[in-house]
Amino acid sequence: MATLLGQCHEVLHEILSNVLPGDLSNLSLSCKSFHTYIDGNWLLWRDVYLKNFDNPLIASQSDKIDWEDQLKRITTLEKLLKAEDKSIGDTELQACCETISQLAITASLQYESSNNVKFLESQLSQKDNKNLFILASNLFDVAREQKSTKSQALSNALAKVHCLYGTGADQLRSTGPHINKDAPPVRAHPYARSRVYDLRLYTEETKWGPWSDDGSMAVDWEKVECIMIDLAFNFQYITDRTHALMDVPWRVPFKGAQAGSYVDTLREEAPQLQSSSQDSQNDGLSVLLGQPDPSLDALDPYGVTGNWQRIVCFLDYSDFYYFNFSSVPPLTQRRPANYFQEAIRLILMRLHVTKIEKQGAGDMPIVHFKGTSRSMHQGWDPTSTSAIKGTVQLTPEKEVRWSTISTFQGEARWRSEGVQVGGIRSGRGVFGNWFEKDHDENGPAGPTAMWKITDQIDKNNSLTWRRCPHGGIQLASEGVEIAMPDLQSDPNETSDDEWEEVSESEEVIEEEPEEESTHSSSDIESKASGSGTS
Repeated sequence: MATLLGQCHEVLHEILSNVLPGDLSNLSLSCKSFHTYIDGNWLLWRDVYLKNFDNPLIASQSDKIDWEDQLKRITTLEKLLKAEDKSIGDTELQACCETISQLAITASLQYESSNNVKFLESQLSQKDNKNLFILASNLFDVAREQKSTKSQALSNALAKVHCLYGTGADQLRSTGPHINKDAPPVRAHPYARSRVYDLRLYTEETKWGPWSDDGSMAVDWEKVECIMIDLAFNFQYITDRTHALMDVPWRVPFKGAQAGSYVDTLREEAPQLQSSSQDSQNDGLSVLLGQPDPSLDALDPYGVTGNWQRIVCFLDYSDFYYFNFSSVPPLTQRRPANYFQEAIRLILMRLHVTKIEKQGAGDMPIVHFKGTSRSMHQGWDPTSTSAIKGTVQLTPEKEVRWSTISTFQGEARWRSEGVQVGGIRSGRGVFGNWFEKDHDENGPAGPTAMWKITDQIDKNNSLTWRRCPHGGIQLASEGVEIAMPDLQSDPNETSDDEWEEVSESEEVIEEEPEEESTHSSSDIESKASGSGTS
């Protein structure tokens, strides 16, 4: 009788390539013959990988992958995700975070059919796993009033997983994996807001942005996580209040968190708009072949030209000043939760490439751009329209860095620094910080995000904001409409009844106390009114 090991290699390969990833490792340990055949057989490991997960070579900048090592890492992660006992050392937990991040950024751009996304979402939707990986950085330990023992590197890895995963209203609170599961959930956003508005984190080493404080320009993912949570909460508050249909690109788990995942939502609906020559997801300079005089858009690997949506949040300057200067705790100590209510601005930006420097970090160019920034709050915002310019380039660790300067009446006023989550041309967009142009040590500063909505060039101004019958504002182009909220009244002018109603819809446990500010002055009012269109 023929035995399994007696089959020719081609037949044995075909049989073993249908084995589950975890079982392949176990087979390798079962006997010497299996070990000899399986160990180091990169073709077998590759085929097993590709039958269960998306091809990482499509998104990878390298043409070499250790298939065996990658599959064993995924197997280790899967065992932890399915285990009842989630106890694990920090080193192993950080390695699992890196595996999740790798699966997320190499997921297929066909989101609905991505094996990576299906695997991650099915496992991380479970409460214990979500609390272990998604709601687990030092921020959440502080929110739970637990003393965190996590290293900064581990907290950063956990925060990155959360940033790639995204966040919605149901992900802004957590019970934690190692405490009473019947305990009421805690809210993270007051603690995220505390980090976002803490001026001590805005330094020359961090470029006043979401970067590490060692000057290396590495991403501080916990800062990005705090920005995302704060903006998500504020946006949820606004959309609940206005019943708007506008959406943001971080609500769906892992969607848009891959390089090249941006999709032009208006291309098919508004064919009268002119293309910005970004029809292909090119890799940069490869489009130059056979083109003696390519356009700047063809040279731009980052996909700058087009229309972008932006969110800016800020505190009333008197609240901002009180929060930062009423007490100054040691640098090693976090500030307490911040319950001040923020204002929110929704902005439409029209950007175009003006210059390209051919050599930047990682052999990628530095792209310069200019454009206009127009607030949706034109009815009462004195700084509703501004000019904007900036650059896009890679950092030393190959993250995408966006830097902008906003100019009012010919004078530079606000700057911003941000990182594009997911990489070049990701649909998730950019999270970062805005601040005063000269890095004023007294502020103001705050969170911002931007994402591309179309790369069509609206030269005829057919793409405009229009008021619609239901009271909202729509981004429209000859009948093409994307619903947007009506924010013509100040978001700070909200009654207690309205706030309680919104809180109930979000299942918020604790009330947001109102803070009375006693630090107003004409100078403060001037600063507060101008911080909306950074």
